[in-house]
Amino acid sequence: MFDAQGGACAACASPLKLQGGSKIETAQLDHDHETGKVRAFLCLNCNMMIGYAKDSPEALRAAAEYLERFEVSR
Repeated sequence: MFDAQGGACAACASPLKLQGGSKIETAQLDHDHETGKVRAFLCLNCNMMIGYAKDSPEALRAAAEYLERFEVSR
């Protein structure tokens, strides 16, 4: 699965390491919290973001719309 993802986070495409990296760049195995089914490898930030959103695409879309409304720059 890691190789199939090209060694990158499935959500943001940042490079990941299976071991030997910092906590942020170490691959996190994401799963559905209701079924336990494995989805993909994510970086720590994306894994936490999805977890805090309680696996809700609607919550994540609303947050993105909020950021766009206030023109937050990176």
